[in-house]
Amino acid sequence: MNHLPSPKQLSRAVKGAAAERDMNERRIRRWIAAITLMEAFNIARARGSLPDYLVKGGFALEFRFQSAARASRDIDIVLPLDADALLEVAIETLRIEWSGFTFRIKGVPERREVAYRLEVAVRYRSTEWSTFDVELAFGSVRASDRIEPLDLSEFGLLRPGTIPCMTAEEQIAQKLHALSDTGENRPRDVIDVVLIDRLLALDDTVLRRYCIETFAARATHVWPPTIELRPGWDVQIADLITRFELPLSVNDAITDVRRLVARLR
Repeated sequence: MNHLPSPKQLSRAVKGAAAERDMNERRIRRWIAAITLMEAFNIARARGSLPDYLVKGGFALEFRFQSAARASRDIDIVLPLDADALLEVAIETLRIEWSGFTFRIKGVPERREVAYRLEVAVRYRSTEWSTFDVELAFGSVRASDRIEPLDLSEFGLLRPGTIPCMTAEEQIAQKLHALSDTGENRPRDVIDVVLIDRLLALDDTVLRRYCIETFAARATHVWPPTIELRPGWDVQIADLITRFELPLSVNDAITDVRRLVARLR
């Protein structure tokens, strides 16, 4: 551990990186915490104590696009385990230390319908570093994209491995379903869909298949959907566009999503 930076040295390095990137320092600290947590999951998988895992949701986009993505409030991880085994395996995984970082569950894990929600405290060399929510969902792990996250070696830490994230095509399919489901209220997904479609060269054949499968499996409404700008969404989407300094308008964003759906018909 002696070759690692001290907590003060690491904090100075993060502060310098934030100034250089014109970013919020807290966001980079959260990236580092999340990446080290994923490395613990990588180690557990390599040891055989965890069969597999997959990151989805907003943090999958942050790992992929870094500052171009909106900041996510929590980390969503899918594990191919039943409810009884999932929490036990997660607790064991969080006992793994990597590059000076350790993890601790705060409070009592909250059981939900298909997931556990945990508050995880992250410490670096016995010093408080960051705290965030983790949602562990029990479900199947299909194809994934291996994403190279922020290289932590620039901060004097070990270099992390790749992180298995939900494929861009599956993520768009799920977000298109949520956007068009009257039982959901997720205007932020408009921004996510536009971001993925603009920044990646998507395979429309694969994307169409995921959309058809997702809509059929959830069976709440049919594919292709109608994308509506619901009351109040324009204000929320405009806030996200302003907050993340995105080069588009609310009308641009909705138009892009509608064009994507038309492209996939």
